Amino acid sequence: MGDKQIKVLSGGERSRVLLGKLLARPTNILLLDEPTNHLDMESINSLSKEVLSYKGSLIVVTHNEFLLRTSKINRFIVFRNGGIEIYNGFYDEFLEDIGWDEEDVD
Repeated sequence: MGDKQIKVLSGGERSRVLLGKLLARPTNILLLDEPTNHLDMESINSLSKEVLSYKGSLIVVTHNEFLLRTSKINRFIVFRNGGIEIYNGFYDEFLEDIGWDEEDVD
């Protein structure tokens, strides 16, 4: 992949290059919108490890339960039933305390 031009990379390869560029720059806030789309499991695992070591504030929009569990995200804003719920805690705690409604899970 190191010798390829960006325009010939696959969607997953482009995503990995972009994530690498973002994580290599010093920032104090990072917004990731569905960062696991087009990534393989190895890349998602690497992303989770980077999120764990990130020193700034992080906002992640994701449906990926692996990332939610392993990255130790500890505040959730859940949109459902026409409203917003804020949960302070880890994903597994959210599942135990509140969980998803039957109609939320497809």
